[in-house]
Amino acid sequence: MSEIKASDFTGWCEANQEAWGSLHGTLDLRGALCPLPVLKIRKAIASLSSGERLCAYVSDPAAQIDIPHYCHESGNRLVRQVSFDAEVRVFILEKA
Repeated sequence: MSEIKASDFTGWCEANQEAWGSLHGTLDLRGALCPLPVLKIRKAIASLSSGERLCAYVSDPAAQIDIPHYCHESGNRLVRQVSFDAEVRVFILEKA
């Protein structure tokens, strides 16, 4: 997991799309606590087609465990997880 300064956070997903392909949605889940990040991600991913990707900004510390677990259980793929000053994590997920 790479570490990036919080000042680099705004628009990071959109600015780095070429690294992992086109995104089909971005969720700002900063401030949402467990279980809301996973529930909102699950709802957003349900509307995607197989292979489409979603970016989620999350501040809940439990997300670093919950979101990979959700991906494992659901069959969706966690493409990348990036930490911003240990306050915000970005998850790039791909629908199975």
